[in-house]
Amino acid sequence: MNIPLGEPKKRFVELSRDKVLSDLRDMMDKKETGYLVILANGKYGLQEGFVGIDTGSIFSSSFEYLKYNKRYHGFDALRRTLNLFLANDGLYDIYKWNVQQVELFKVFNEETLLFENITPAKFMQMIPKEHKDFEPEDLAEFVSKKQTREELVRKYNLEGINKEKPVEEQIADDIEKGVVDEHKVLEDMLEEYVKSSENEKPKMTENMPKIENTPPVGHGINKFKDLVLKEKQENK
Repeated sequence: MNIPLGEPKKRFVELSRDKVLSDLRDMMDKKETGYLVILANGKYGLQEGFVGIDTGSIFSSSFEYLKYNKRYHGFDALRRTLNLFLANDGLYDIYKWNVQQVELFKVFNEETLLFENITPAKFMQMIPKEHKDFEPEDLAEFVSKKQTREELVRKYNLEGINKEKPVEEQIADDIEKGVVDEHKVLEDMLEEYVKSSENEKPKMTENMPKIENTPPVGHGINKFKDLVLKEKQENK
């Protein structure tokens, strides 16, 4: 998106449902113009949500899974952004626009515009009561469930295998000996299991820089990506 920077109203505020909801409602009730941007830690990486406000009504929204460059616009983005209000780890920024800046945004970000503006009354009806997990469906093309050894053992009735021996080796032996009927199924599973083991990425261990009392100069959206959300995120 091409976002006019605007005047910072709040930056790097630790996310909580009540706090972000109060700040956004305050902006809408005062019929201000500007935007809210949230960065939250999800199951598969950071998620960024954007809400544009024009004289107290929401008129634009975008949402992105930053790791996968997967984006949503309009109402689909708004649903996911409001869902971030209930995220456990996150930060948000609020900026104010003048008339020229909001019109400039509309010209260059037409894909983010809603079919109808969301008034404060309608906005309150849209706030989810509990967090919804959009990620499995949204990111199905990028991530897949990794089966554990126990799940593989149960799935293929291999409870009696040697616990010290890797599952893939045991299955390979059974196929070679001809003691397993569903050879093709097991061969496919073996190939998938070995491939996933070889391609598994190591967990990130390096520490991200901590949030400073005085945030670096620049737009909150860009700086968000280099900031730690909470200390417990470092230990995940």
